This record gives sequence, C-alpha cells and structure tokens, in this order.
Amino acid sequence: MNSVIRVVMVALVFVGSDASAVVYTVRSDGTGDHPTIQAAVDACEEGDIVELADGTYVGDGNRDITLIATLATIRSQSGNPEACVIDCGGSEEEPHQGIAFRAGGGLSLEGVMIRGGFAITYDDYGGAVSCDLSSPAISNCIFKGNTAYIGGGLACISCSPTIHSCSFIENTALNGGGIDCHYSSPTLTACTFTGNVAENHGGGLYAYMSSTTLTDCVFSANSGTQNGGGCYLIDSTARLEHCTFSGNTTDDRGGGLHCNDSEGQLINCSMYANSAFHGSGACVHSHGSLSIESTVIVYGFGSTAAIRDGSSDLLFTCSNIYGNEGGDWLNVIAAQLGEDGNISEDPLFCGAEGGDFTLSVSSPCASFSPPNEECDLIGAWPVGCDFEILACCVEQECQLTSEEDCNSLGGEWMIDPPQMSCEPNPCLTPVMKTTWGGIKTLFRSGVRESEQP
Repeated sequence: MNSVIRVVMVALVFVGSDASAVVYTVRSDGTGDHPTIQAAVDACEEGDIVELADGTYVGDGNRDITLIATLATIRSQSGNPEACVIDCGGSEEEPHQGIAFRAGGGLSLEGVMIRGGFAITYDDYGGAVSCDLSSPAISNCIFKGNTAYIGGGLACISCSPTIHSCSFIENTALNGGGIDCHYSSPTLTACTFTGNVAENHGGGLYAYMSSTTLTDCVFSANSGTQNGGGCYLIDSTARLEHCTFSGNTTDDRGGGLHCNDSEGQLINCSMYANSAFHGSGACVHSHGSLSIESTVIVYGFGSTAAIRDGSSDLLFTCSNIYGNEGGDWLNVIAAQLGEDGNISEDPLFCGAEGGDFTLSVSSPCASFSPPNEECDLIGAWPVGCDFEILACCVEQECQLTSEEDCNSLGGEWMIDPPQMSCEPNPCLTPVMKTTWGGIKTLFRSGVRESEQP
C-alpha cells in the first residue's frame, strides 16, 4: 500500500502544478462554475485556474476584476483572444478597468482580449490591466481601445511582469499609450504596438526609473505628441533587440526612440519612416547614453536620423543610416560614417511599403556583404527574397524593384552595369554640353539625313 502511495506522489510531481489545480469554468451568459470572472477569482486558492469560454464578458463582476495576493491564472478556453473578450464598457462618466493584479496577486493571464477600459483620473492607471507589486506572466493577449491617465493598455508599478506575444492596439494615455512602467523591470518578447497615442510621451511605451528588455517587438504608427513616438525612456535602462520601428511620430524628440537621462541599447533593430522634429529615428539627451549596433535607420521624416545633445553619448557600430529627409550621418555623428562598419546604403527591403522589412539577397545589410564584410546582419530581419532589387527606370523616374516588377511597369531594369541605388538618379537623360552653333549643325545634319532616299 505504501509503495502505491509513493508512486502516485511521484506521478503528481512530474505531471506539474495543473494536476492539483482546480479549474473553474466561466461562461459569458453567467452559467458555469461561477456567474462572473470575479466570483471565480474569489473562490481560487494558490495555483487555481479561471477558464473563460469564448464569448464577450460585460458588466459588474466581469470588469474591474481584482486579484490581491491570490496566485491564480485567468485564461481563455480556446486560446483565441479574438473570441474571448472582456469588454469593460468604460467612459469618462463611468470609468471601468479590465484586471488589476495587486500585492502579489495573479500568476498569469492568457489568450484574452480586453477592450474599452477607461481609467483617466490621476489615481487611475492601466486602462486594460494594471500590475502593482505583482509580476504576472501575460501572454497571447490583445489590449485594444483602452484609455488611462498612464498606461492606456497596461501599467506596471514596482513589478516585473513577463509579457509575450501580446498586441497593444489604439490605446491612449497621457504617458505610455501602450504601456507605462514606473520602478519596474518588465520583459517583453514578440509584442506589437500599433496606433497607440500618448498626449505627452511614449506613444508605444513609457519607462520611468525602470529596467526594460524588449526582444522581437514591433512598434508601428504610434504617436507621442511631445517625445518618443515609439518609446520614451527617462531615468531608465533599456535593451531593445531585433525590434522594428515604422511610421511612429512625435512633434519633438525621437520618432522611434527617445532616451532622456537614460542608458539604452539598440541591437539589430530596423527603423523605417519615423518622424520627429529632432531625431527622426532616435534622440538622446540630458546626460543620456545610447549604443546603436547592427541597426538600420532609413527614410525618416523631419529631422536628421539620429541626434544627441552635448551632454550625451551616441555610438554606432555596424549600422546603416540612409535616405532620411533631414540627413543621415550629420553633425555630431558625421565622423562615425565609414568607421566600425557604419555605412550609408539603401537596405533593399523586400517590401517596406507593405511592412516587409526582410532583405533582398543583394542587400548591403545582409550578413558579411559588401560594403560591410566585417559585419553580420544589419537590422532586425534576415534575407527574405531571393531576387535582386535594382534600379528600374520608368521614363526618367527611378525606383528600386525586382526585374519582374520592373517589366510589369514597362521600365528598364538597370542590370548592365547593376545599379543598386536611385541616388544619383541613373534614369535621367545625360545632358551634352554644346553651343548654339553646335545645335544648328546637329539640326542641319538631321535634315540632310531625312532628305536622303
């Protein structure tokens, strides 16, 4: 008998924590083990699971959900956040939040969409989710259309959450349209930030006195009205690796990233078509430091690609700055062009206008390719198309295309010799210097040729 008990106990150890957890099922129509999400959470002990059937959860008990010192998991049954929605129905007149993790509460949140949160007073934070002295694991979630004083989608206060494969879409806040972090150490992987707005700083992400790690994240079309269209760091440290910034805007500093009295690292990142008055790609000031390695900053609008003030450091290694409206390697970074593998070449993306930032096989940013034979991959994305991209001349207009696309445009693909850039424009008809007498001679010779039988 004792041997049987020992076998069972060993089996339970290897099965894992879910084997002993109680799973409470909740349905949007109020049926299930408990009528609301909050009721199920209140019944949980450590390690228990609240599982949500697909549907849209509304009303009291299904919003303003609070986990205090309870290590429980909330997850969707299907794993599809599009099908399992917590709709907070918040407004200025009737504010409501999604979920609050407090004082060590919350083990994980998985596969859920939270929308319509509204937490706009000074004391409120996190329109969809707030974490205060709690560090849950959040994965495969969507936070869309939420509003807060800080952290439209998510606010972190004195915590260290891990956030994986989550989308922050069209959230709004004073600071941190997507995420706001204070005194925290969040780790984010494979997350997307799209169309978030901060009235002040950090359209996608705002970090104050925090240490943030971001890997494989994408920031697109976010807006920080004052500074940091994509990300804003103040008195913080951050490491961003294999991240993409495209179409982010700010009225002042740092279209992609703004470092204010902070230490930042950009490693293998791609910055495309961001916009700012100072530093369309990146800006560092007020005793800040920014190290940029193996990164592409191209086709920005407004200011030069990257800028720093006199009290800050901005160092590039194996990076490519090209085609920015306000200039590329200018001012305090001018001397770094041609040093340490830094170049200024068209990266030859496979389809940047459609959001494809992979590289053509002929890209100078591909690993160990001329003119950067000493550098590995530059940018966040590897080679993704096996066709060459060269200059295509349609009349006198130049654009970089594949041979197939050039033929469909009725253009001439500049293969002999290969023209890998539109600057200077290879499509312009050469102008021959001559005199008025020379023009008349050419005209007379043409008339004679036309008169010959």
